[in-house]
Amino acid sequence: MKKNGIKGVVLGISGGIDSALCAMLAVDALGAEAVKGVRLPSRFTSDVSLVGAQRLAEQLVFDLIDLPIEPLFEASLYGDRAWDVTEENLQARARAVLLMAVANKENRLLICTSNKAEAAMGYGTLYGDITGGYAPLIDLFKGDVVALCRARNA
Repeated sequence: MKKNGIKGVVLGISGGIDSALCAMLAVDALGAEAVKGVRLPSRFTSDVSLVGAQRLAEQLVFDLIDLPIEPLFEASLYGDRAWDVTEENLQARARAVLLMAVANKENRLLICTSNKAEAAMGYGTLYGDITGGYAPLIDLFKGDVVALCRARNA
């Protein structure tokens, strides 16, 4: 990153284990001052997710901002048909658009927080959840993610 003049990293912080581990790895590797977390709330975001993300940022002492996806999501809706996977994918893509905007504006590298199980099952949305310049968990199944978190926290 230093060689390429990149200021730091940015990642979406959901309150879940994958983004928590990615944030912890980034802080360990780069220092908290080089890590920026982004909460991307929508009408579907639970208070538990928001609180979990806030607690993580406080514990690891990295900058955390909120960028609601609702306006971008609403502007992307297509037609009057019944809700389906299209709208779910639009939410993931809205998150990616905003995260990439932060990365570009602040000269940061976007960290993809997806794991191998999500990628292998097609769970990640193309140009959405699997967006990023570096994916530290992409070779780890969910059980490996849990084990690594336990080992790091020990």
